[in-house]
Amino acid sequence: MGIPHHTETYQNLRVNDTRDDTRELSSYIYTVTEPDLNDLNPMQPWADAEWGERLMAFFGTNHFVNPGEAWKHRRELWEPMLNEYGKMDYTYNERLARDNQVNNVIDRLMVDPGSRQLVVSMWDTEDTHFFGIQRTPCSIDYTFSYRDSQLNMEYRMRSCDFGEHFENDLWLARKLQLWVADRTGMKAGHFIHSVKSLHVYNKDVENVF
Repeated sequence: MGIPHHTETYQNLRVNDTRDDTRELSSYIYTVTEPDLNDLNPMQPWADAEWGERLMAFFGTNHFVNPGEAWKHRRELWEPMLNEYGKMDYTYNERLARDNQVNNVIDRLMVDPGSRQLVVSMWDTEDTHFFGIQRTPCSIDYTFSYRDSQLNMEYRMRSCDFGEHFENDLWLARKLQLWVADRTGMKAGHFIHSVKSLHVYNKDVENVF
């Protein structure tokens, strides 16, 4: 079902090999009504280490980590993306720590569970300036809603590499939903996932399908 798509960049790297072209599904959305972490097979031990660094962000804006240690578990993937200062262009830890936003959502849920403003944002307006020459988050935001006595979460992404990152991204997002649910004493509910570009690189097609 994927539509062929040519790309000039991968993360913050320039590419010109047709193996880096993709098969793409555009504006893909689905809901998992009974999500289970055991249905996912993230890359370990990287996933646990990455979640640990994201979790640090929930305990204050002074817990910034860049580049951290998790990336070393997948050195062959992440090392080429370190910039000239030995850092990542961004980390999820840094974005989650901004303005104490996760804890602000938790506090709001406790006093106003029916709110429609429960958004944890990963995107900056500055991210639109880079156009492929710097890494920007694939995730846009995590939006929570307490409905029918359960805490639902929608995870919106601008881009998701099905072959390399899909299960990792979902596992980490569900971990966030479960953590917020635990902190509020709410039951974790539906997991909604929407992706503007869900794609597989030509070089990965045989391994994925």
